[in-house]
Amino acid sequence: ASVPVAGFIAGVRVNGAPNGTQRTQIDGMDSTNSINAVQAGTGISVDAMQETAIQTSNFAPEFGAVGGGLFNITTRSGTNKYHGAGYDYLANEAFNASTPFVNTRPRIRRNNYGFNFGGPISPPKLYNGQDRSFFFFNFEQYREFFVVNDTTITVPTAAYRTGSFASALTGRTLGTDPLGRPSPEGQIFDPSTTRSVNGLLVRDPFPGNIIPPEQLDKVALAIQKLIPDPTSPNLLALNYRPSFPNDRVTTNWSVKLDHQNSTKAKISGLYLTNWSNAQYSQSLNGSEGLPATITATRGTFSRSHNWRLNFDY
Repeated sequence: ASVPVAGFIAGVRVNGAPNGTQRTQIDGMDSTNSINAVQAGTGISVDAMQETAIQTSNFAPEFGAVGGGLFNITTRSGTNKYHGAGYDYLANEAFNASTPFVNTRPRIRRNNYGFNFGGPISPPKLYNGQDRSFFFFNFEQYREFFVVNDTTITVPTAAYRTGSFASALTGRTLGTDPLGRPSPEGQIFDPSTTRSVNGLLVRDPFPGNIIPPEQLDKVALAIQKLIPDPTSPNLLALNYRPSFPNDRVTTNWSVKLDHQNSTKAKISGLYLTNWSNAQYSQSLNGSEGLPATITATRGTFSRSHNWRLNFDY
């Protein structure tokens, strides 16, 4: 099972059960994301947890309605003394070594920071909340900004863009066609010459493996203008090293209020929210570094709210 980080619980499998069959419960409240298997927005910051337990199989009746494991989370409350804490986990490319054989050092700017503060609700001269009323506030944010520049992809060469595929010919022959003509490896054929020979379809090769300019598709040429030029023009494949951002900001904060009405009665409330914005997220969609107008990558954006109010007697 994975660990919740800044509001995310993803890829959870318990006791061999399928991904997405688990349930998340916070202070007795069902906080499961039932829309998809990625539990975005269902977790709470680690520093806001008092206790976490995972229930697996043979559940008691109160822990039913779950196929995989049950993540049972109890949140922290304030006490009679004011107490706070803060932290920051920092990552920066200045601390990293270069990528072997490539000698590049991608930009990585990552911070996972937060703070919390809790204690009695005791406004001076207005109310004394000692032993009665408490609050606890927790904030956490994960900020990641890095540039990917150590992977290569394939884009059309300058010759390919004009219709010349002469360099695609390898000099090897793959056999003969129904007319007995040799079939060179890398040869391209003119679709306008398609015909049947003894029940088999045959096409004539483009002379010199070059497509005439008048046969190039106008739509393809317009799209081709959006594709960057190779950074390694002498290579036919893996000839472009893009440099593109991979950014994500995830924010999680919560506030909990507790009030002891008497020795037998208590009222408690919790508000929890998560929101995440991810641009060019490789972990979710993959990214090839092409311009936004033609890339297959899309950003991911999610936000959730959890409200809880209960009375115990």
